[in-house]
Amino acid sequence: MNNVENRLKEIGKYDELRRKYRGNILGIQMRRIAGTNSLSEHALGLAIDIAPNKNPQILGRNRIMTFFIRKATGFDIDRSKTVDDVKNAHYKFLSLYANVDNQILENKYVQIQRYRNNTEAIQLSDLQNVDSQLQLLQERYNLALNDDTEYVKIAEIKNEIYSLVTKINNLSAALDYYINAVIFSDASKNALANLKSRIQSIDQHFNQLKTGNENKVNFIHLYYSDVGNVVLKEIDNFISEAMSIKRDYQNLEIFGRELIDAIKRIGFNNVLLRDGFSDVEREIIDAFLNSESRLSNSRIRWGGTYNRQIDAMHFELIIE
Repeated sequence: MNNVENRLKEIGKYDELRRKYRGNILGIQMRRIAGTNSLSEHALGLAIDIAPNKNPQILGRNRIMTFFIRKATGFDIDRSKTVDDVKNAHYKFLSLYANVDNQILENKYVQIQRYRNNTEAIQLSDLQNVDSQLQLLQERYNLALNDDTEYVKIAEIKNEIYSLVTKINNLSAALDYYINAVIFSDASKNALANLKSRIQSIDQHFNQLKTGNENKVNFIHLYYSDVGNVVLKEIDNFISEAMSIKRDYQNLEIFGRELIDAIKRIGFNNVLLRDGFSDVEREIIDAFLNSESRLSNSRIRWGGTYNRQIDAMHFELIIE
């Protein structure tokens, strides 16, 4: 510990970090490693835990948690990792959920599943058919507009357009629930933003008709290649991979509920969406890891880079 303290003093961070973590460092504790008869490194005075609520232990066997973090950040807890891998993923995770709590995230999955279950709703896979319906209504409207014998049908056609546009707008609202719940890639997010822009254009066009400005209509197409090749593919992959964990996860409401349950069980009052999984400062990590060169026949290991788990609170002295 002296080498760690000296290193932090050299870089001018010791006093600040000492004040921050005073009373929030766990040292010697007489206990066994969970599930074994072996004494913990803490019982032998060979380990400390720093701010466990902000640096939780997440095991690779917690498959729903590791799946969610991997989807959100591209970071796989279950594989070998570097300090940079862990810290970069932590900051990316926090940036995604800065204004999201457990209830908000769970509600996203509830709303997605309810929309998917609505047989009357327009799904993303329906967009090519919706485009065909819009084009047909457009042709009928434009013909009626230029044919006095058909003019009385304009109100009827407007009602049909209104019904379809209402469903399209409902789809637009539902798409927001997918972001950072099922959709994570920039390509898919950009594609959804493009689609929402197209929906807005159709809505604005229809609003002009409602005002009595009865000009010809020319509705923009909703479907384009990125919807099928990027967005639908990512959604299908998410659900397929979730189902490989548990078949019931084809129902995203069940997935969301069990994900939040797993988050609540992390321990030490950690709230993953708020706290992330590696809040300990890089200066502290480096100070511990770099101190090993000054120790004979020993080295320090950080639990954040354990294989098949992450234990970012944990620093231990390995005697060789």
